[in-house]
Amino acid sequence: MATCDPVMKEHLTQVESHPGSTSYLSPAVQNEFIHLMASAVRQSLLRGIRKARYYGLMFDSTPDLAHREQMSQVVRYIEFDYERKTVHVRESFLGFIQLSLKDAESLTEDILKRLEKDGMELQDCWSQCCDNDAVMAGHRSGVSQRIHEKNNLAVFVNCDNHSLNLVGVFFSRSVQRWEKLRNAVPVSVKSESETRWSSRTEAVKPVNNHLEEILQVLQDMIDDEDENLETRSDARQLCNRLLTYDFLTLLGF
Repeated sequence: MATCDPVMKEHLTQVESHPGSTSYLSPAVQNEFIHLMASAVRQSLLRGIRKARYYGLMFDSTPDLAHREQMSQVVRYIEFDYERKTVHVRESFLGFIQLSLKDAESLTEDILKRLEKDGMELQDCWSQCCDNDAVMAGHRSGVSQRIHEKNNLAVFVNCDNHSLNLVGVFFSRSVQRWEKLRNAVPVSVKSESETRWSSRTEAVKPVNNHLEEILQVLQDMIDDEDENLETRSDARQLCNRLLTYDFLTLLGF
């Protein structure tokens, strides 16, 4: 950065000529700078939301790359500029909420706690949008229904894009499935890269070396009556594909 930033160049020159002086270049300090800037941006967004008063909630939970469950928080609101006499619809991403449990009661509690922490009144929420998963959109005890019971003005709007997005990789789209796979297979099943051919070999190796364990995990899911019908059905289809002559023959190659 110093090659194109004279302020940074001057700072590095000062640090190099004075060993032991404070440089502010350690990873801990850099992370603190990032955290402070993120906090400032978030507080600015929250001031705009509170100024608009009424808002819509959009929540979605998904595992991150480390397979930890997290929920994204997006707020939709109307921004008025009375001087210019303009009106804009805004959607602000406010961050991720780390989740420990994924049942409707726990998710609702996490959402309400975050709203309270952000100083946003639930009674000012006039819409809520999420995917059509039973935990989120269930009309009896889903998250949307629980929020609607606390504020009947919070109208539920289904997100059709999520209906398509739910079609994903079998194991990685569920924390519970991934955990069962990890307990059975000592290495991680990897995804292939479109740009690196060597990654295709790395993606196939765990399946080739631990095929029996993977098949056993799938069979356990098929036989487990506590699993939902979708999981058992998907596991059965995947198991049948793994046991085809073509798959078993080409896997070694």
